[in-house]
Amino acid sequence: MTGKITIQQATRDDAPAVHELHTKSVRQLCRGHYSNKQINGWLNHRTPEGYFPDIDQERLFVAMDGSEIVGFGGAAPGQVRAIYVLPERAKEGIGTTLLKYAMEIAKRGTQKIVLESTLNAADFYRKEGFVQAQKRLIKRGNVELPAVFMEYRVVT
Repeated sequence: MTGKITIQQATRDDAPAVHELHTKSVRQLCRGHYSNKQINGWLNHRTPEGYFPDIDQERLFVAMDGSEIVGFGGAAPGQVRAIYVLPERAKEGIGTTLLKYAMEIAKRGTQKIVLESTLNAADFYRKEGFVQAQKRLIKRGNVELPAVFMEYRVVT
């Protein structure tokens, strides 16, 4: 049973849990869309400290169910940078809650919001109003991954 999900700014103390959640989410939710070699290369050399720049610039936030981090997201004006949810909590609306929060940040001062989606998340973003701009390869760790670049037009 889930409690009320709240969103709060991430702190450096959250970095280990965010890192663990990110790794678990990629390993489980991206399987079937990316090979093990791609996933391992993507996650290779990632550390909790790697989240510090976004945390320090207040671009990273966490979804909390009580005291547990169940998802995280990142945003800046004009861009949704990340949305990740614990695999066992997928399909509970946590990703949608995180995206709505990210969109409020991303809408500031712009008419277009962009994001880079993994193959497995593209349908989620389409349901939320994003459209595909193009597919291309992105570099993550020491591998190239196919990704979907998407856009959302802000209606004022």
